[in-house]
Amino acid sequence: MLSYDTINFHLPINGFENIENAPITQKLSNRRYVKNSEKETIKITGNINNYRVMINPFGIYFYGSISKYFLGNNVEPLSISNTSKAFEMMAEELNLPIKNAIVSRIDIADNIRMDYSPEIYLKYFGESNYFKRLLQPNSLYYTNGRKKKVFYNKIKEMKDKKNNMPSDWNDLYILRFEMRFLKNLSNEFKIQNINIATLLSDTFLKKISEKWIEGYKSIDKIANSDIDFSNIKTPKDFWRQIKASSINELGYEKIMQYVDTLKLLNTFKNPESYSRLKREIRALNKENSKTTKNEFIKELDEKIETSKKIFEQNLANIQ
Repeated sequence: MLSYDTINFHLPINGFENIENAPITQKLSNRRYVKNSEKETIKITGNINNYRVMINPFGIYFYGSISKYFLGNNVEPLSISNTSKAFEMMAEELNLPIKNAIVSRIDIADNIRMDYSPEIYLKYFGESNYFKRLLQPNSLYYTNGRKKKVFYNKIKEMKDKKNNMPSDWNDLYILRFEMRFLKNLSNEFKIQNINIATLLSDTFLKKISEKWIEGYKSIDKIANSDIDFSNIKTPKDFWRQIKASSINELGYEKIMQYVDTLKLLNTFKNPESYSRLKREIRALNKENSKTTKNEFIKELDEKIETSKKIFEQNLANIQ
């Protein structure tokens, strides 16, 4: 089920006279004191459970996963009601108005059970407008500085980090898809001063689930290379499919790299030619993928939609 993971936030408490004696300081594990040249404390860092905490004279800053804070992991989905309980528990533990805290980063994600190894699906994702694409052996990243879209093999990640996982997961294929909202949240969601209470409102929960699925849908999907004869009515249709098939045969990513190489060589007189060429390649692939979508993308499309529906049903049940 779709749920929150990393939530970074801060309480802008001004005028701590002595942060070393602030009540929250005594609750931190692994405390470290940062002092200036006059040996005055200017910052204290430490941990509250899995959350990293930084305290300075202007406020208290929290960095971590709310799922791990409450459940001890981000494998099990954290329901909306338990998300609320987690922040209530933190507020009670620290005696702080946590729900008033200003949010600076939000991650929302789901662990999706697939029929095949997650790495198989990753190669069928192409470009995404305004994002830089970075493919790794077991993961795929799209980033533009403000947001990240991340796909990765959750089982592999947990084994690499030697994290505990449910015993019945050993033979499963789990693909995790995360949308990470890293900065400028007010502009992204068109809401001023998003706080913890905002994250739990029906309106915001619907909005962020829509952002999650829009993030997925806005990625170009790479189609099969087969010719779809049912969609050929003219010679132009035929050559369009031949071009799209050639792109898939050579590899979408490799074709895009060819265009980048042409740009480095200053091949075309008009600088716009490179972006126009990429748009044409993207359009060919997108058109072909609508009619010859491969079985892997079909499966993932359905499971992404199901994840959103379950989330919305869960939201409706608690209203």
